[in-house]
Amino acid sequence: MANSPDSSKPTPAASDAPKRGLFSRKPKEAKVKKPSRLKQINEVFQMTRRHDPMVVWLMLLAFLGVVAVSFLVGYLLENWITGLIIGIPLGLLAATLILSRRAERAAFAQIENQPGASGAALGTLK
Repeated sequence: MANSPDSSKPTPAASDAPKRGLFSRKPKEAKVKKPSRLKQINEVFQMTRRHDPMVVWLMLLAFLGVVAVSFLVGYLLENWITGLIIGIPLGLLAATLILSRRAERAAFAQIENQPGASGAALGTLK
């Protein structure tokens, strides 16, 4: 009986953790905060602009072109407000499409001639 551990002394591992009841929840772990969606878009835009300075003008041209065409169609149909309401989101979509294509090219240009670049390029294929 001299070798039996004393049950009144807590073990070091048990004393570190807070005592929980039978039906209590586990304490939540701290979540790693991801950057917001707008911050991600801004980072992609900055990276693309460093590699391709014309992307700003191409995005602006796409936006204004789509809005102008939709305004013109709306004006010809005597409903220019609806043309603008439809044209502005479509213009934003066109600008975002151009940004995504140019960002993909910029990303591939950055990893060009680097070890593992072919694996990264194959990983982006669908």
